This record gives sequence, C-alpha cells and structure tokens, in this order.
Amino acid sequence: MHERLTEFGTAARAAVLPQRPRPVREPTPVPPLPKVAPGSLPPKVETLLSAITQLVEILTAENDALRRYDVEAVKALTPRKIKSTRFYQEQMVGVHGNPRMLLDLSEEHRAVLREAGATLDALAQENGRRLKANIEAGKRLMKGVVEAVREQERERATRYAPDGTMDGEPMDAQRKSVTYNKTL
Repeated sequence: MHERLTEFGTAARAAVLPQRPRPVREPTPVPPLPKVAPGSLPPKVETLLSAITQLVEILTAENDALRRYDVEAVKALTPRKIKSTRFYQEQMVGVHGNPRMLLDLSEEHRAVLREAGATLDALAQENGRRLKANIEAGKRLMKGVVEAVREQERERATRYAPDGTMDGEPMDAQRKSVTYNKTL
C-alpha cells in the first residue's frame, strides 16, 4: 500500500500512515444475555426479549467487523440491523403504551429484561464509538487523498503569460476543484 501512496504525495502518506502505532481497542465486556425457559414469559415480553436478542447478535457481529475494518461485512449486516431495529422499536412502543405489562412481571423476569437491556445498551454504545471512529478514519483518508491530488496538480499546473507563452510557474492550484463522489 505504501508504494501506491507515493504517487499521491506526502499528504496522503501522512493521512494514512499514522505517526505512532495505535492500539486496537478491545471489545467492551458485555454481559451474556440471560436465559429463560420458552413460554415462561408473557407473549409480548417474550417478543421484546426476542427483539433484543436479535439486535445483540447483529451488534456483536458488526462490532467485530468494525474492529477488523471489514467494511463489506458491515455493509452486509446493515439490512438486518435496520429490520431488527425497527422490530425492537415496535416492541418498545407497545411497552410504552402498556407499561403494566412489565410491572406485572415477577422480579426474576424483570431482572432478565434489565440484564438484556444492559447488554444491548453496552453493545450499542460500543457500536456507536466504533462507527464514529471508522467514519472519522475514512474522512481523514479522503482528506489526505484530496490534499495529495491538489499537491500533485499544483506541481504539474502551468501558467500562461499575458502574451500567450507558457510562464513555467505553477499556477494557483487552490482554485482547482478536486472532489470525490463515493459514500463511505
């Protein structure tokens, strides 16, 4: 990769090659999802727990992919993540509409839901941090590439004198537009 960056100049190398090694952040310790016997919860609560379980599985996989910088795996998980998030939101709307459903649960079952919620919350926070870090890294990379292209263009650009002859001095490349059209 380093050899390919030389054609873009020092700005891209500086953006892509860190000055100091950065440690890979280990996953946040997440408590395991509690186990409950099938049919021991009211159907609506069991559906809510199922929604939480689906999101936990997806966020665990996505966090692992983000940790490995596997963009394709993150992309592949996105449709499932969206679908599961909607499903979870629908279940939470039902809970907000009928909070008695949770108040009528035994303390043991409430503890199960609290643990599941804590697991989901920890994974969601880690996911947010990892997504933000990956987005920022992508922005830094693109900024470095754009700056490198500008630097390269500044070196190659020629200016014309009023009489139409080539002046030889590089023209102000700051006026040139360099863009990229790819969503990260």
